[in-house]
Amino acid sequence: MDGDEKLLMGCCGSEMATINLSLLAMPKKFDVDLSSFWFWGAALIIFSDPFCKALFGVHEFKYSSLCHYFGNKLAFAVYAGTSFAYSFCAFLLLHRVLREQGHNLELARNDVLLVGYIFLLSGITIKVHSYGKYGILGIMGGQYFQIPFKVKGQFLYDPYYHPSGTSTLMAYFGYSLIHASFAGLVLTVICGLSYLSAFHFERFHHHLLNQGSKTLFIKNSFNTLYLQIKNKNFFQTFIRKLTEIKKNQRQNK
Repeated sequence: MDGDEKLLMGCCGSEMATINLSLLAMPKKFDVDLSSFWFWGAALIIFSDPFCKALFGVHEFKYSSLCHYFGNKLAFAVYAGTSFAYSFCAFLLLHRVLREQGHNLELARNDVLLVGYIFLLSGITIKVHSYGKYGILGIMGGQYFQIPFKVKGQFLYDPYYHPSGTSTLMAYFGYSLIHASFAGLVLTVICGLSYLSAFHFERFHHHLLNQGSKTLFIKNSFNTLYLQIKNKNFFQTFIRKLTEIKKNQRQNK
């Protein structure tokens, strides 16, 4: 029986009742197998990919766990290589889910296929451009490993924003449309939530870092002022400055 049809129920001359089964057929219509092991595995890996990178980068910035043993550059190379391998595994899991839960009749159209290729090529182009503009240190978080780097061009650069995030979402979205898979679209949304969480986490850490620097600066300033007053150097310096200002005013006259 089709899910969009109405089921007629009645017994022994009773009034006929109708039940709308369209909502019950909704999961089947969207063709997302929530009982699939590969779907939940891909969802877990895709969500943890951007967020774990940000989490590890902040941890390394605060505690220098890898840098203590390998040095800054070698530690960054290990981190970047592991991140690339993890992202590749996430893409392989996405590809398996798309092959397993793809070719939905609602999306298997030429216009949807064209939009998918546009998004996929746009995502790849943005990713290549971002790596050429910011370099691997800017994309992968070289600032967490205390490695200085320069940005090409005159545009303002926010070190806590990863340009590859937008390109990854566009590529995932286009790749899901090419395979006509609603499951891929769900995984793309999960990936977007992960990038959003990672961005907010990094910006929150950056805010705390700035607040801590300001607090430390004010504390050191007050300590210096207190020591100067205690050693009577403050008043001597203050009187000397006033004397110099008066001399300059007299010379100008």
